[in-house]
Amino acid sequence: MSISKGLQAALAGDSGVTSLITEFLSDPSVFVGSAPKGAIKPYICIFDVSSIPSDTHASRYEDVVRQVSVYANSYYDAEEIFDEIDLVLHGKIIALDNDTCLMITRVRGPVSDPDIIVSENVNYHRHADYKVLTQKL
Repeated sequence: MSISKGLQAALAGDSGVTSLITEFLSDPSVFVGSAPKGAIKPYICIFDVSSIPSDTHASRYEDVVRQVSVYANSYYDAEEIFDEIDLVLHGKIIALDNDTCLMITRVRGPVSDPDIIVSENVNYHRHADYKVLTQKL
């Protein structure tokens, strides 16, 4: 499982998060990359920002940053969803199925972008960057 897919699984598996977002094709609307056409707000997107691999003392580490973005119908909704995201990710350790451990820390944000006009709808976009240190066990 990739790092972004691991974050997606953690968010999609949390009832606090999923109670605040929509579903897309019967799954919680947590996407790796851009949301697919037809997705209805509010939803979450996870984007790759950076990745720096390093090998130290026979253990494989990778230092990555992922941006987690919320697109919602109101500022309040976006903020409420982010509170739940932070409870799931910030300061947590998540194990992936391939013997990799993710240690997660929010390093920037959440910040709000000015309202983005998408079609004729106003989009409230709030995002934060999470540093994810991975270690092969």
